[in-house]
Amino acid sequence: LPRFTDQLIMNLQCITRVSAVRSISQRWLTVTIVNKKPRVKFQQCYNNFVTIRNISCNSLDTHRDQSLFSKDITKCRTVLSRSLCTPLIGTAEEDPVKDHVRRKVVFDRFNDHFRDKSNLSSSEWEVILAAGVETGLTTERCDVRIMKACLGFSNYKLATNYLSHMQQLQRTPNTALLGIYMELCTNNYQECGEEKLLALYDQLCTRLPVFDLTMSQRAVSALCCTSQWQRSFQYLTFIKRIGSKISAKNLSEIMKVAFGASETETGWRYFDIFCEQQYSDYINNICLSYLDYCKTLDKSKQEAAVVELLQKLHELRVFPDRSTARLLHHLLTGLNWNVARTSIRRGVCEKCGEKLQFASISEQKFDDLRETFLELVLKNGDIYRGSDPTEWRNFNNLLEDCGPFTHVCDALNISYNNGRKEISLIKKVIQHIIRLHPDANILLVCRQHQKKLITSMRLPVRTYYVANVSQDDSYTLYAALHSGLAVKVVTSDLLRDHMFRMRSAEMRRTFRLWRQHCQLFVKRGQLQAPAACTTMSQQSQDGKSWHVPYDDGSIEFSHELPQSWLCARQQSVRRR
Repeated sequence: LPRFTDQLIMNLQCITRVSAVRSISQRWLTVTIVNKKPRVKFQQCYNNFVTIRNISCNSLDTHRDQSLFSKDITKCRTVLSRSLCTPLIGTAEEDPVKDHVRRKVVFDRFNDHFRDKSNLSSSEWEVILAAGVETGLTTERCDVRIMKACLGFSNYKLATNYLSHMQQLQRTPNTALLGIYMELCTNNYQECGEEKLLALYDQLCTRLPVFDLTMSQRAVSALCCTSQWQRSFQYLTFIKRIGSKISAKNLSEIMKVAFGASETETGWRYFDIFCEQQYSDYINNICLSYLDYCKTLDKSKQEAAVVELLQKLHELRVFPDRSTARLLHHLLTGLNWNVARTSIRRGVCEKCGEKLQFASISEQKFDDLRETFLELVLKNGDIYRGSDPTEWRNFNNLLEDCGPFTHVCDALNISYNNGRKEISLIKKVIQHIIRLHPDANILLVCRQHQKKLITSMRLPVRTYYVANVSQDDSYTLYAALHSGLAVKVVTSDLLRDHMFRMRSAEMRRTFRLWRQHCQLFVKRGQLQAPAACTTMSQQSQDGKSWHVPYDDGSIEFSHELPQSWLCARQQSVRRR
């Protein structure tokens, strides 16, 4: 038990999720109670429990999480004292976790001040400081907590007032406080002004020869509000050099200011980084910033600039939301384009009658995708973490003897449709496939616990049963890639974990396109028909019109594709 406890404490240092820490420490408590040995003293158990909880205590941000930890400490004392028949020792006031909670919430009672007031007297500031010092915080820590409270309520005037109070007392603010204040000034740039923001930045540069990650991110945000925004490049380079990702916020800021300064080449360069780092949730902020830049151009340059954005959306296979589509509609209409909302039925636009294309995957790209997947699953040994070598060897023999397959079905995923277990749905899906494709060669990947039920269905398919603990989606994907480009994969699994492990953005785009080609979803008990065209921005062959898909707010699940489109045609193009 002591060795187990030491190992647990060491491993918990890598865990930041509150739920994980609470769950693991509760299991440790159970093990302690079960192994009731005379040499395991209560005080040692209690100290270990407090250590386990205290490891992640400093990383907790919410008061709710702090309260949960404090309650767990109290519960630990009670449970251990009853189970190990030892007297209850330690008071609630002695708990280091509870002390930490008190320090976290000490300034909460002054939230009305931080939210509503723009200045406080020196005596009022001294009362707030005294409340923090009483909990054991140093004066410097109190300064930082007060500035964080001002940042939380975006109260720029009160933060400035507190700095004036510190100046009156001839106290020098530390760099942590100045960093928070710079972030607050950035958020209130219109009120703060460029001159003050740059002076604050220069002051930090003087006191800190090298910025850490957080300070670098704040510096980028601050500089992007000023005319000296290009000085932020050094911090973006530093963030990449230390192995961190540039945040979506920083990328959005640098692209917005670059487009606003007509530095489109710089903007698009960081746009590529933005998409490579898979910040797809923020794509609309970038599109809106770019379209705002387009509005500042002359009419003669606006059209080429808007078309350049559409080409980027096409290359990256992403689609905008309703607000971006509305602004795009407005801009193109002002350029004498005929723009209308439309729907695509069986690959044909209902407005202009144009047939949309299905983006093809070359044999070379498919081979690269297959090799990348095999390298991740086989060469790195990931398949053996959730499988068995003998099982995997037998599966390969099945593929060699009976492949290639026209359809690969994930039985477990199909049976759990809409969160309910419907084993009969497997038979319904297989019958639907055979009705459409009588000569289909179908592989059904199942779990061992499904064997009896599936055998009783007498389905005309090849079945392979993996162990109940095996990762069946790796088997399904491997069989599909082994069977070639024409295969169809029946599963509602989004396969995001496999896509995100692809090393390059280009390979992730190829995987997403291949999935759109081959994947069939089971929705509300029905097998969905495959797409008739690729859902991405498409230019007509003559280059005179564009069709742009956008999310109109009706998408419920992340695997769903938009059904709303914009049909944009130059005036010279006649409607069919």
